[in-house]
Amino acid sequence: MNAKLLDTFNAAAIALQQTARSEEAVFHTFQEQIIALGMRGSISLLDESGKNLAIRAIAIPVSLLQANPILKEVLLKKIMGYTFAWREVEAFARVIHSEQAIYLLDNSAVIRQVLSNKLPAKDILATFKNIPTAIAPLISEGKVSGILNIAGEALRPNTLSIVQAFANHIAIALENARLFTALKKREEEYRLLFEQNLAPIYLTTPEGQVLNCNNAFAQLLGYKSREEVMSCRATEFYFTSADRETFLAKLKQRGAVNGFETRMRRKDGSPVWVLEEATLLRGDGQPARIHGTVIDITERKQSEELLRESEERYSQLVQYAPTGICEIDLLNNRCISANDVMCEYTGYTREEFLSLSPLDLLTEASAQKFFDRRIKMRSGEAVPNTVEYEVKKKGGSKFWVFLNAKYTYNKEGVAAKATVVIHDITERKRAEEALKESEERFRRLFEDSADAILLLEGDRFTDCNRAALKMLRMESKDQLRNTHPADISPMRQPDGQLSTEKAKKMIARAWAENGHRFEWAHIRANGEEFPVEVLLTPMVHQGKKMLHTVWRDITSRKKLEEQLRQSQKMGFNV
Repeated sequence: MNAKLLDTFNAAAIALQQTARSEEAVFHTFQEQIIALGMRGSISLLDESGKNLAIRAIAIPVSLLQANPILKEVLLKKIMGYTFAWREVEAFARVIHSEQAIYLLDNSAVIRQVLSNKLPAKDILATFKNIPTAIAPLISEGKVSGILNIAGEALRPNTLSIVQAFANHIAIALENARLFTALKKREEEYRLLFEQNLAPIYLTTPEGQVLNCNNAFAQLLGYKSREEVMSCRATEFYFTSADRETFLAKLKQRGAVNGFETRMRRKDGSPVWVLEEATLLRGDGQPARIHGTVIDITERKQSEELLRESEERYSQLVQYAPTGICEIDLLNNRCISANDVMCEYTGYTREEFLSLSPLDLLTEASAQKFFDRRIKMRSGEAVPNTVEYEVKKKGGSKFWVFLNAKYTYNKEGVAAKATVVIHDITERKRAEEALKESEERFRRLFEDSADAILLLEGDRFTDCNRAALKMLRMESKDQLRNTHPADISPMRQPDGQLSTEKAKKMIARAWAENGHRFEWAHIRANGEEFPVEVLLTPMVHQGKKMLHTVWRDITSRKKLEEQLRQSQKMGFNV
């Protein structure tokens, strides 16, 4: 019976992992699978305080709901989302404190304590009375995150490990759903940050393959869409092959090119003069790439640069395999049983697996962790029942597992045997590392940009790169943080407007028009006033709305314009 129940729950676990793209999808699949098993159940999750549980999913056979309209009314409209203090429910408190599943012949007391006479319980008690029940903790990242409650005639005390394994699958599915949602949100943020930028941006290989570009780049060169540009070679955008070769030579020599003036070719063959700035990106396990921006200086006669990060697409989370289960003789330090899934995980036959010590399967660091836990257990110190290990496969490759152990103690109170449930969490580890590396790459692009880049939240600067500090002659970011644009500007701008009032107008216009470009006068830390061209672009970063700010020092251009005016004036006087 247990083998059949294990297979049934494994099938349900597989269905959960396949739909772990949102919490709602996990709850829906849970309801479908529990009802298909002919059981009843619920999932309750801890709130942020950790003091209360909220009922998030209820699975009741449709036949029961149809036969009892009152039950349907109570369950679906009043109990779904119902929050209660778990310490007031004795069985739930036992499970959360011990992190162990428990078995009940009748969970009437649980229902009464959960509802606390606040909701009608008569029909619910009549439905669940005298039905065997298993209550198991949902454990995520080593901590209890919720409770799984399943009732069914097939449940027995010796099936608790199966129920716990199913609870672990639910916890992993919910964690994957949260991580997947976060990854998609971050990916969408960076996609919009790239595509909606007002400055022309491109990403190519040194060989000329166009990997990506934004709409501004396509419009600059007279193409209808990004897709049309990406079907071309980068060499087609230069007026002469010599210009491209000179650009690449400087880029490979220095790793970056600043202020490279060249003629580019529009789709119709007409020339456009641009100021090109680019960086050669290496590493991250990928081929070399060129990330650059171009500024049209044909019409505007100005220098501008916007270097924005282009995030790597995160890998999709893959499905987790069904649970691996084995038993370990802790006194003799050997494996004494293993199921097929455990053998599939490690690549060993059952006979080979049973000849191994647990230490044979663990990497050096994980073996030390295993050894430390054993020492603590022998000294009477409590250790968590869950732990993460890195395991070595037969062929030498490695994978990460989440382990849940139930210990059997001998008469002396020493842990003699452990029943171990293992889940492959390698993809989750990789996704976490990818997210960390993504943040590091974003920060590197921001800090290493040759342009002065600042982040404006509300009307205050919250961050800037080294180029901005250099332009302002400041020593540290603390000198700039929480300052208003007017704090580092003269009292009035060249057009006579107060800097405080004009800054307010420019910020409002940038939000209203999804970006704004204008000239401004700032003051360096040494008191020197200098003109800049400012590009404000709205963005959402780490859940916060802010303006991505790029400064370009136009002192040289202003001097040339003044010389031109003086020359024209002298010519007129003559």
